[in-house]
Amino acid sequence: MTIKYGISIVSALHVGWRWSLRPPGCFFASVETIIQKLVKLGYDGVQMIPVWGLEVGKVHNQILLFEGPWNAIPSFLAALRHEFGTLGVESHLQDWIVSPPPDECDLLVWEMSRVGIWQIHHDLGSGNLVEFHKGLNKSASDIVEVCQDGKLRLVLDLRHPRWFSDRQSALRAHYGATAVESRMATWQEIITCLAPWIDVIHVQPGDDETPDGFAGDPLGSETGQLLLHALQQIEAADPDRELVLVAEYHPGVRRILNPWASRRLASDYLKAMKLIVEEAEG
Repeated sequence: MTIKYGISIVSALHVGWRWSLRPPGCFFASVETIIQKLVKLGYDGVQMIPVWGLEVGKVHNQILLFEGPWNAIPSFLAALRHEFGTLGVESHLQDWIVSPPPDECDLLVWEMSRVGIWQIHHDLGSGNLVEFHKGLNKSASDIVEVCQDGKLRLVLDLRHPRWFSDRQSALRAHYGATAVESRMATWQEIITCLAPWIDVIHVQPGDDETPDGFAGDPLGSETGQLLLHALQQIEAADPDRELVLVAEYHPGVRRILNPWASRRLASDYLKAMKLIVEEAEG
Protein backbone atom coordinates (compact mmCIF):
# COMPACT_ATOMS: atom_id res chain seq x y z
CA MET A 1 0.00 0.00 0.00
CA THR A 2 1.35 3.41 -1.02
CA ILE A 3 0.56 6.29 1.33
CA LYS A 4 0.80 10.04 0.95
CA TYR A 5 0.53 12.32 3.95
CA GLY A 6 -1.38 15.58 3.75
CA ILE A 7 -2.89 18.12 6.10
CA SER A 8 -5.95 20.33 5.78
CA ILE A 9 -4.95 23.87 4.86
CA VAL A 10 -7.38 25.14 7.50
CA SER A 11 -5.62 23.18 10.25
CA ALA A 12 -2.29 24.69 9.15
CA LEU A 13 -3.20 28.32 8.46
CA HIS A 14 -1.11 29.49 11.39
CA VAL A 15 2.23 27.72 10.87
CA GLY A 16 3.86 30.92 9.54
CA TRP A 17 3.78 34.67 10.02
CA ARG A 18 0.94 36.76 8.61
CA TRP A 19 1.25 37.85 5.00
CA SER A 20 -0.41 41.26 5.25
CA LEU A 21 -1.03 44.02 7.79
CA ARG A 22 -4.60 44.31 6.55
CA PRO A 23 -7.43 41.80 6.88
CA PRO A 24 -7.83 39.04 5.91
CA GLY A 25 -4.10 38.52 5.34
CA CYS A 26 -3.32 39.65 8.87
CA PHE A 27 -4.97 36.50 10.22
CA PHE A 28 -2.75 33.79 8.71
CA ALA A 29 0.36 33.09 6.64
CA SER A 30 0.51 33.09 2.85
CA VAL A 31 -0.41 29.83 1.13
CA GLU A 32 3.09 29.44 -0.33
CA THR A 33 4.68 29.92 3.10
CA ILE A 34 2.29 27.45 4.71
CA ILE A 35 3.02 24.75 2.13
CA GLN A 36 6.79 25.31 2.26
CA LYS A 37 6.83 24.86 6.02
CA LEU A 38 4.59 21.78 5.89
CA VAL A 39 6.72 20.08 3.22
CA LYS A 40 9.78 20.83 5.35
CA LEU A 41 8.05 19.05 8.25
CA GLY A 42 7.61 15.97 6.04
CA TYR A 43 4.13 16.31 4.55
CA ASP A 44 3.65 15.45 0.88
CA GLY A 45 1.19 18.29 0.40
CA VAL A 46 -2.10 19.78 1.56
CA GLN A 47 -5.81 19.32 1.20
CA MET A 48 -6.95 22.71 -0.06
CA ILE A 49 -10.10 24.79 0.03
CA PRO A 50 -10.40 28.18 -1.69
CA VAL A 51 -8.59 30.60 0.63
CA TRP A 52 -7.45 34.19 0.38
CA GLY A 53 -4.15 34.54 -1.46
CA LEU A 54 -4.26 31.14 -3.19
CA GLU A 55 -2.47 31.16 -6.56
CA VAL A 56 -3.07 27.69 -7.96
CA GLY A 57 -0.35 27.93 -10.59
CA LYS A 58 2.33 28.41 -7.95
CA VAL A 59 1.40 25.57 -5.60
CA HIS A 60 -0.67 23.03 -7.56
CA ASN A 61 2.03 20.34 -7.34
CA GLN A 62 1.66 20.35 -3.54
CA ILE A 63 -2.16 20.22 -3.52
CA LEU A 64 -3.13 16.57 -3.06
CA LEU A 65 -6.90 17.12 -2.92
CA PHE A 66 -9.36 19.94 -2.54
CA GLU A 67 -12.83 20.68 -1.30
CA GLY A 68 -15.14 23.51 -2.26
CA PRO A 69 -15.47 26.53 0.05
CA TRP A 70 -17.05 25.70 3.38
CA ASN A 71 -19.44 28.66 3.60
CA ALA A 72 -18.13 31.51 1.48
CA ILE A 73 -19.83 34.91 1.72
CA PRO A 74 -19.56 38.07 -0.39
CA SER A 75 -18.31 40.54 2.21
CA PHE A 76 -17.26 41.35 5.75
CA LEU A 77 -20.62 43.00 6.37
CA ALA A 78 -22.42 39.84 5.27
CA ALA A 79 -20.49 37.95 7.94
CA LEU A 80 -21.41 40.50 10.60
CA ARG A 81 -25.07 40.15 9.61
CA HIS A 82 -24.80 36.32 9.63
CA GLU A 83 -26.18 36.16 6.10
CA PHE A 84 -26.43 32.72 4.49
CA GLY A 85 -23.25 31.54 2.77
CA THR A 86 -22.64 29.03 -0.03
CA LEU A 87 -23.59 26.11 2.23
CA GLY A 88 -27.00 27.63 2.86
CA VAL A 89 -26.32 28.22 6.56
CA GLU A 90 -25.72 31.36 8.61
CA SER A 91 -22.25 32.80 8.15
CA HIS A 92 -19.79 33.91 10.80
CA LEU A 93 -16.67 36.05 10.80
CA GLN A 94 -14.38 33.06 10.23
CA ASP A 95 -16.15 32.33 6.93
CA TRP A 96 -14.94 35.68 5.60
CA ILE A 97 -11.51 35.36 7.25
CA VAL A 98 -10.75 32.05 5.49
CA SER A 99 -12.32 32.28 2.02
CA PRO A 100 -12.78 35.02 -0.60
CA PRO A 101 -16.22 35.86 -2.08
CA PRO A 102 -18.12 33.04 -3.81
CA ASP A 103 -17.26 34.12 -7.37
CA GLU A 104 -13.54 34.05 -6.56
CA CYS A 105 -13.97 30.66 -4.88
CA ASP A 106 -15.66 29.33 -8.03
CA LEU A 107 -12.66 30.47 -10.09
CA LEU A 108 -10.21 28.76 -7.73
CA VAL A 109 -12.24 25.54 -7.84
CA TRP A 110 -12.21 25.68 -11.65
CA GLU A 111 -8.44 26.27 -11.71
CA MET A 112 -7.74 23.34 -9.39
CA SER A 113 -10.03 21.08 -11.42
CA ARG A 114 -8.40 22.20 -14.66
CA VAL A 115 -4.94 21.05 -13.54
CA GLY A 116 -6.28 17.64 -12.53
CA ILE A 117 -6.43 17.91 -8.74
CA TRP A 118 -8.90 15.46 -7.20
CA GLN A 119 -11.98 17.12 -5.70
CA ILE A 120 -13.79 15.78 -2.65
CA HIS A 121 -17.57 15.98 -2.96
CA HIS A 122 -20.22 15.78 -0.26
CA ASP A 123 -23.25 14.69 -2.30
CA LEU A 124 -23.81 11.49 -4.24
CA GLY A 125 -23.87 12.11 -7.97
CA SER A 126 -21.72 15.25 -7.82
CA GLY A 127 -18.39 13.49 -8.43
CA ASN A 128 -16.42 10.25 -8.19
CA LEU A 129 -14.83 10.94 -4.79
CA VAL A 130 -17.40 11.41 -2.01
CA GLU A 131 -16.99 11.83 1.73
CA PHE A 132 -19.08 9.43 3.80
CA HIS A 133 -21.09 11.48 6.30
CA LYS A 134 -24.43 11.60 8.04
CA GLY A 135 -25.86 14.18 5.63
CA LEU A 136 -25.90 11.62 2.81
CA ASN A 137 -28.82 9.94 4.61
CA LYS A 138 -27.35 6.58 3.65
CA SER A 139 -26.14 3.70 5.76
CA ALA A 140 -22.75 2.09 5.11
CA SER A 141 -24.46 -0.82 3.34
CA ASP A 142 -26.41 1.65 1.15
CA ILE A 143 -23.13 3.30 0.14
CA VAL A 144 -21.59 -0.09 -0.66
CA GLU A 145 -24.42 -0.75 -3.14
CA VAL A 146 -23.70 2.58 -4.86
CA CYS A 147 -19.97 1.78 -5.00
CA GLN A 148 -20.60 -1.67 -6.46
CA ASP A 149 -22.81 -0.22 -9.20
CA GLY A 150 -20.37 2.44 -10.40
CA LYS A 151 -16.97 4.11 -10.05
CA LEU A 152 -17.55 5.81 -6.72
CA ARG A 153 -14.56 6.10 -4.37
CA LEU A 154 -14.80 7.19 -0.73
CA VAL A 155 -13.30 9.57 1.77
CA LEU A 156 -13.47 8.26 5.33
CA ASP A 157 -13.42 10.93 8.04
CA LEU A 158 -12.66 9.12 11.29
CA ARG A 159 -14.96 11.52 13.08
CA HIS A 160 -18.03 10.56 11.04
CA PRO A 161 -18.58 6.85 11.85
CA ARG A 162 -18.93 7.93 15.48
CA TRP A 163 -22.03 9.94 14.50
CA PHE A 164 -23.79 6.94 12.98
CA SER A 165 -23.74 4.39 15.74
CA ASP A 166 -25.47 5.74 18.85
CA ARG A 167 -28.50 3.46 18.54
CA GLN A 168 -26.54 0.33 17.66
CA SER A 169 -24.14 1.03 20.51
CA ALA A 170 -27.01 1.39 22.96
CA LEU A 171 -28.39 -1.97 21.87
CA ARG A 172 -25.00 -3.65 22.22
CA ALA A 173 -24.49 -2.15 25.66
CA HIS A 174 -27.96 -3.34 26.70
CA TYR A 175 -27.05 -6.91 25.76
CA GLY A 176 -23.92 -7.03 27.88
CA ALA A 177 -20.99 -5.30 26.17
CA THR A 178 -19.50 -2.23 27.85
CA ALA A 179 -20.31 1.12 26.28
CA VAL A 180 -16.78 1.73 25.02
CA GLU A 181 -16.40 -1.76 23.54
CA SER A 182 -19.78 -1.62 21.85
CA ARG A 183 -19.14 1.81 20.33
CA MET A 184 -15.74 0.80 18.98
CA ALA A 185 -17.11 -2.45 17.56
CA THR A 186 -19.87 -0.60 15.70
CA TRP A 187 -17.46 2.00 14.30
CA GLN A 188 -15.13 -0.76 13.14
CA GLU A 189 -18.01 -2.58 11.43
CA ILE A 190 -18.80 0.57 9.43
CA ILE A 191 -15.16 0.96 8.39
CA THR A 192 -14.82 -2.72 7.44
CA CYS A 193 -17.91 -2.42 5.25
CA LEU A 194 -16.51 0.59 3.37
CA ALA A 195 -12.81 -0.40 3.24
CA PRO A 196 -12.67 -1.71 -0.37
CA TRP A 197 -13.61 1.75 -1.70
CA ILE A 198 -11.69 4.09 0.62
CA ASP A 199 -8.98 6.17 -1.07
CA VAL A 200 -8.69 9.02 1.46
CA ILE A 201 -8.79 9.06 5.27
CA HIS A 202 -9.33 12.27 7.23
CA VAL A 203 -7.55 11.69 10.53
CA GLN A 204 -9.73 13.87 12.73
CA PRO A 205 -10.25 13.49 16.50
CA GLY A 206 -13.69 12.74 17.87
CA ASP A 207 -15.83 15.12 19.89
CA ASP A 208 -14.35 13.91 23.18
CA GLU A 209 -10.72 13.92 21.99
CA THR A 210 -8.11 16.59 21.32
CA PRO A 211 -5.39 16.85 18.66
CA ASP A 212 -2.80 16.66 21.43
CA GLY A 213 -4.38 13.45 22.73
CA PHE A 214 -3.96 11.72 19.38
CA ALA A 215 -0.50 13.18 18.74
CA GLY A 216 0.73 12.30 22.22
CA ASP A 217 -0.64 8.75 22.43
CA PRO A 218 -1.80 7.67 18.98
CA LEU A 219 -2.18 3.96 19.75
CA GLY A 220 -4.02 4.71 22.98
CA SER A 221 -6.60 7.02 21.37
CA GLU A 222 -9.93 6.13 19.77
CA THR A 223 -8.85 7.95 16.61
CA GLY A 224 -5.63 5.94 16.47
CA GLN A 225 -7.45 2.64 16.95
CA LEU A 226 -9.93 3.51 14.20
CA LEU A 227 -7.11 4.52 11.85
CA LEU A 228 -5.25 1.28 12.60
CA HIS A 229 -8.37 -0.77 11.89
CA ALA A 230 -9.05 1.14 8.65
CA LEU A 231 -5.50 0.63 7.39
CA GLN A 232 -5.63 -3.09 8.16
CA GLN A 233 -8.95 -3.51 6.39
CA ILE A 234 -7.86 -1.50 3.34
CA GLU A 235 -4.62 -3.49 3.11
CA ALA A 236 -6.61 -6.74 3.25
CA ALA A 237 -8.97 -5.54 0.52
CA ASP A 238 -6.26 -4.22 -1.83
CA PRO A 239 -2.54 -4.38 -0.95
CA ASP A 240 -1.75 -2.13 -3.94
CA ARG A 241 -4.07 0.69 -2.87
CA GLU A 242 -2.80 4.28 -3.16
CA LEU A 243 -4.06 6.01 -0.03
CA VAL A 244 -3.98 9.61 1.19
CA LEU A 245 -4.02 10.34 4.92
CA VAL A 246 -5.06 13.90 5.77
CA ALA A 247 -4.51 15.46 9.19
CA GLU A 248 -7.60 17.46 10.19
CA TYR A 249 -7.93 19.22 13.53
CA HIS A 250 -8.64 22.54 15.20
CA PRO A 251 -5.28 23.90 16.39
CA GLY A 252 -6.70 25.83 19.36
CA VAL A 253 -6.32 29.50 20.27
CA ARG A 254 -2.77 29.15 21.63
CA ARG A 255 -1.48 27.82 18.35
CA ILE A 256 -3.43 30.32 16.27
CA LEU A 257 -1.35 33.00 18.01
CA ASN A 258 1.95 31.07 18.00
CA PRO A 259 3.33 29.75 14.68
CA TRP A 260 6.03 27.68 16.43
CA ALA A 261 3.41 25.87 18.52
CA SER A 262 1.29 25.37 15.40
CA ARG A 263 4.22 23.83 13.51
CA ARG A 264 5.04 21.59 16.47
CA LEU A 265 1.52 20.20 16.55
CA ALA A 266 1.55 19.62 12.77
CA SER A 267 4.85 17.76 13.12
CA ASP A 268 3.66 15.66 16.07
CA TYR A 269 0.43 14.81 14.25
CA LEU A 270 2.38 13.59 11.22
CA LYS A 271 4.60 11.43 13.43
CA ALA A 272 1.50 9.95 15.08
CA MET A 273 -0.04 9.03 11.70
CA LYS A 274 3.22 7.41 10.58
CA LEU A 275 3.42 5.44 13.82
CA ILE A 276 -0.06 4.00 13.18
CA VAL A 277 0.94 3.10 9.61
CA GLU A 278 4.05 1.30 10.89
CA GLU A 279 1.89 -0.61 13.36
CA ALA A 280 -0.53 -1.60 10.59
CA GLU A 281 2.32 -2.78 8.36
CA GLY A 282 4.09 -4.64 11.16
